[in-house]
Amino acid sequence: MINRLLTQDKQAKTISTPPLESGDRLTRHEFERRYTAIPDIKKAELIEGVRSHVFPGLWLAVSGLLEGKMAQVLAVLQQGLNSPEHAEFVQKLTKLIRLKPQLCRQNLSS
Repeated sequence: MINRLLTQDKQAKTISTPPLESGDRLTRHEFERRYTAIPDIKKAELIEGVRSHVFPGLWLAVSGLLEGKMAQVLAVLQQGLNSPEHAEFVQKLTKLIRLKPQLCRQNLSS
């Protein structure tokens, strides 16, 4: 009986907790709540800063910029450049440049 109640409780937690998605804007408390509620997650990290939706991988630590903490700014920027989203963005750009080199040159010169 107790095992059944515990299992039902775990299922209720899993159902009521939305998954962590790339690009979510969460408070630290909400991030940690979701992270601990879903034990299957292999990798997730809370980035304290701003993520560009136009240029994936461009992450800026706003507090570091405002306080002049360049080490923090560079660390967050490096995390973004090492992200899977940035790698995919670079691959798409590389393919575009190979397929349409004239178009890319025209855009750069204007």
